[in-house]
Amino acid sequence: GDSNVGGKGSDQRQLFGVCSIDDSDQETATMRGVQFIFRTPEGASWIMFASEPMNLVFDKIRKTTVSSSSAYSGVIRLAYIPNDKQDEKTFDSSTGLRRLIYHSAIYPVGGQLSYDFHSSTSQSSLTDDSSRHATVTFSFATRSMMAPSLKSASTQNLLMLGLPHHSELLAESVKLDEKKFDLKYKCIKGHLTPVIGSTWSYQEPLFDLEFDDHVQGVSDNVRDLILQQVEADLDRVLPTFAENVYGYGKQVARLAQLAHIADKLEVKDKSGNVTELGGVLEKTVNQLSKYLEAYLSADVSDNLLFDSNMGGLVSTNGLHDKGEDFGNGRYNDHHFHYGYFLYASAVMAKIDPSFIERFGPHVDAIFHDIAHSTNGDSRSVESDNIFFPMTRHKSWFDGHSFATGMFPFGNGKSQESSSEAVNCYYGAYLWSSVRHAEVASDVTDFSRLLLAMEVRGAKTYWHMIPKSILGNSTDATAFHHLYTPDFEENYMVGNVGMLDVAANTWFGTDPLYIHMINAIPITAITKLLFEKDYVKYEYPFLMDSRNSVEMAWRGYTTSIHAIIDPNAAWKEAQDLVSFELDAALSKSQVLYFISQQPGFGLASETRNSTNSTKSSGRPNSFSLTTKAPSPSQHESSSSSSCASHPSCANTGLTGECCPSSQNIFLDCCSR
Repeated sequence: GDSNVGGKGSDQRQLFGVCSIDDSDQETATMRGVQFIFRTPEGASWIMFASEPMNLVFDKIRKTTVSSSSAYSGVIRLAYIPNDKQDEKTFDSSTGLRRLIYHSAIYPVGGQLSYDFHSSTSQSSLTDDSSRHATVTFSFATRSMMAPSLKSASTQNLLMLGLPHHSELLAESVKLDEKKFDLKYKCIKGHLTPVIGSTWSYQEPLFDLEFDDHVQGVSDNVRDLILQQVEADLDRVLPTFAENVYGYGKQVARLAQLAHIADKLEVKDKSGNVTELGGVLEKTVNQLSKYLEAYLSADVSDNLLFDSNMGGLVSTNGLHDKGEDFGNGRYNDHHFHYGYFLYASAVMAKIDPSFIERFGPHVDAIFHDIAHSTNGDSRSVESDNIFFPMTRHKSWFDGHSFATGMFPFGNGKSQESSSEAVNCYYGAYLWSSVRHAEVASDVTDFSRLLLAMEVRGAKTYWHMIPKSILGNSTDATAFHHLYTPDFEENYMVGNVGMLDVAANTWFGTDPLYIHMINAIPITAITKLLFEKDYVKYEYPFLMDSRNSVEMAWRGYTTSIHAIIDPNAAWKEAQDLVSFELDAALSKSQVLYFISQQPGFGLASETRNSTNSTKSSGRPNSFSLTTKAPSPSQHESSSSSSCASHPSCANTGLTGECCPSSQNIFLDCCSR
């Protein structure tokens, strides 16, 4: 019969459905038409559209098979009809079903990605005040199932489904609300939004962050303590030239952070000469130069090679054995591994511009392996001319990267460490900003776009807050609720796959591992990835009933704690043992990160430890405290001097410590 597929006041056209049914045979039934609805015994329903009338034969005995009675030439489209037990959908009542029919003739056959960059003065929740934006556009090539004579008269548009981050970014005018489309589709990443049109376009604000959000001033004593720790950390375990690519990268990035900290904190005179502490920066740069340049010069055992077959850089060990280097030789985890080298190279080039002249092309090759901006259309480029594919790990439609290379998995590609993916594009951005510092560069903006997308993807698909915790608070609408309530109780997704999400890691199921593998490494971008509004719920959950944290991870938990309580984190950081921390981290980095958090060093109300544990679920913690100096402290230097407090004196601190010149009582003070 005929089906009225348009809504009231809309363009309407008529499609033939099932025109005839031959049920005379006891074993089969034959249906002829262009529209068919199939319903399984389990209650799943599908609607099928054919471009030309066809005969379908249903096996009445087995009741599991529908087949064409003869060879068919044409286009067939299938649409799943979500099962709504509360409301049985009919053609007359369902706006969604009518929409499926109305848009059935237009289908996609390909797509193109494009982007452009422009200045903006608008504010964004992602960057607070972003000076640059990117416009990202998906253009889908379409075809029509209608007869050629009818194509010119068609006013239909493509109908597809968008992921949650698309729904957040796309204009309301291209999305169908529940009134216009009452079918509810969902996938592993949450509810899907129906989108009309063959062109999707949205704005993505770009981060203005560079090596630091901004350098927050600290007291002389805090600065001296951090610099002394930097010098001590230069003597901790250093990379060996036999280290694998991942471990080596983490360690040179750690050395780079030490150099960056020294560069920011050392006091220099007007001529740029260091005036205090014996030139810690020079020592850190020498170490960084030694180990970074050795790797880029291939003076290590697990150096990088160019794979001319696939177009990419792979590690020597990984190329010889697919199980080595976490599968690097088969293109697993490249963005995790190479992000550390890009960060280290950016720091080195910023401090010593001659590094670009000597090693710029070497670093560029690493950059292009994971952040190349061309070769996006594999059909238009001769394979012999491809050195690197476009953004090797980034799935532009999914809005984040996948770490899986050429290994097959039942759940498709997946990614565990969302923060190391962010670190990759942060390193790429920093390198391109230093490499192209003298010119306005789309390469730099492209890296910023990759970074902004990855941060949004991590916050959307990895970070979770249970609805039950938020209640009616002002935060209730600030978080996505994509997963089931019981899964949200994990607060962090361990691994996002194409067909599943899991609250575990490749190396264990402890929630500590799940949360911290999605926090490493700690850099300036950490504060934008882990916003205070998320951490104030996540950190108490993570530390609830946990008496201690193994030292390898403690530097990370302390750093995350600093986002909501830097003074308590400073207290915790004094117990860190630098050489027992993860290879990418040192005590210096933790102290510096804490010192740069808003509120560090400010007076904080003394907690009642019992009430604190009961209300927040976190272990007892203590804050740096400040108070107005007493007359005796002004009159006598003996009680406030660092020399009067053995723990302070033993660290080499001099001057005023208890309190400092800024009225801060350091952890070493005797109380």
